Amino acid sequence: MFNTIFVEPLYKFFTLILNYFPDPGIAIIVFSLAVRIPLSPLYWILHKEEDKLKKIQALIKERASALAHPSNSFGNKSNNSNNKKAKVDFLKQAEIAAKVYEEEKFNPMSNFMIQMSPLPILFAMFAVFNKLKNSPEILIFMGIVDLKTPSVILAAITLVLQFISLRNQPIEMRKTAFFMIGIIGIILFTIPSIFIIYWIAILLWTLLEKKLFHWCEIKFIVKPISKNNPDGS
Repeated sequence: MFNTIFVEPLYKFFTLILNYFPDPGIAIIVFSLAVRIPLSPLYWILHKEEDKLKKIQALIKERASALAHPSNSFGNKSNNSNNKKAKVDFLKQAEIAAKVYEEEKFNPMSNFMIQMSPLPILFAMFAVFNKLKNSPEILIFMGIVDLKTPSVILAAITLVLQFISLRNQPIEMRKTAFFMIGIIGIILFTIPSIFIIYWIAILLWTLLEKKLFHWCEIKFIVKPISKNNPDGS
């Protein structure tokens, strides 16, 4: 059923693009962007939810810190008491988080569902590329790169783009992000180039998309202050 609804239509769409762009690498780039760009409104929502979640997490951390109190208020405590206190602290943080979610009208389950919503399309596209990889046709990009084999150059370009995409990440998240890039690097140097071409196209579009989101927020959401409108209203 998944193949009928998602994979087969996307595969037919790719073969149609291939009729206009005989170079399979160019066809993959056009195909990737043609599928990804219409999803930009959804990624705008994801961007807003991600930004909101960052602010909420900062607010939870701030309130949890404000409620912190010295551990020696009632004298020395045993290991069991320390364990109970740790449990109480965890429950208190959960209570703070629930209260902040309610105040900010933030639904974690709704956020999770939005985050997961692009996955069917993503899985279908990978299924299309896997089908191409297993096809008997020879797939050469720009007359140089065999798309059915790994490419060190394309993998290195992808890693550079991944590092660039981390510039706006919070400092506390960068260590985890760099670790993930290390894992991604291992994968990139071993997978066929057909997947890397897709990865590069999506990364470039995502970087441009974030710039556009940021520009729209400044241009249309934050109203400029003028002489005739000193309060910005």
